[in-house]
Amino acid sequence: MFELRVLNGLHEGAAIPLTGESWSLGNDEQNDLQLCDEAIKSLHARLRKTEQLWELLPGEGDVYLSQGKAIRETLSLDLNQPFQLSGVWLVVSDADSPWQKNGLIPLDKNGNILTKSLTGKFDFLSRFAILIRPLIILFCLLLIGLAVAGFWSASKVEPKPQNLKPVLYDAEGLRAVVDRKLQERDLSSVVKVEGDHQGVWLVGSVTQIQSDIINRLMILMNKTYSIKIPFVNRTTLKVLSLPFRIVQITAGKGANVVIDNGKRLFIGDREGDFTLSRITKTAVEFTGPQNITVKW
Repeated sequence: MFELRVLNGLHEGAAIPLTGESWSLGNDEQNDLQLCDEAIKSLHARLRKTEQLWELLPGEGDVYLSQGKAIRETLSLDLNQPFQLSGVWLVVSDADSPWQKNGLIPLDKNGNILTKSLTGKFDFLSRFAILIRPLIILFCLLLIGLAVAGFWSASKVEPKPQNLKPVLYDAEGLRAVVDRKLQERDLSSVVKVEGDHQGVWLVGSVTQIQSDIINRLMILMNKTYSIKIPFVNRTTLKVLSLPFRIVQITAGKGANVVIDNGKRLFIGDREGDFTLSRITKTAVEFTGPQNITVKW
């Protein structure tokens, strides 16, 4: 099972499971992945899967690879190969793999995220830096003088550090934020936000993939906001079962299974919402809404 991950921007931490063959990306709410960052177009690009290949199709907006190369035509993507939509970095990864944002987003020599191709702009920036260098030196000397003067006149009482995080004081404000983030992740139909003046909690029965997305959302909320009331994840894991019974298993070369309706499934074949992904000497594995392993 694979998912499309958002590595930075307004929706950092969001991910959508890649079930199907094609996914639209942009700021329109009808897209499979809605990105509300600045410069994102209505239908910015489209991601497509054909057999074992991932393809990126540019739409109305700018699309770049990690080398800063602009993409104008359909491009084949490798797994874990990051790409950028006008400053927002995304990557296709295995849903079971850990997030490795710092190892995937291209950084410049100062450690800043590259947001677009720098080709043709370096010379201009270099000339500009040379012209303003004397002004920068003068400004630095002025700051040093002010700092020395301020040191002698400042009191010994250090001010308390400001809390730069947005503060969520009550259940109403917290619920509004969480509802919006659940909608962005296509979870509003399975996860409900409940609570009262004493706290807010999430309830619902979810798959393993949905549970992983919710756990990342909880971490993101506590990292982004200063939450002044209890915020608890009370969702439960939905235990799925195969909608059919396996009556025969053949391992080795030409491995396959026969199910109760007489159909024979080989590796990669799909029945209902589940795809036969692997047959070993001890187990049969299916991928779908939830990965299921059948011992034999």
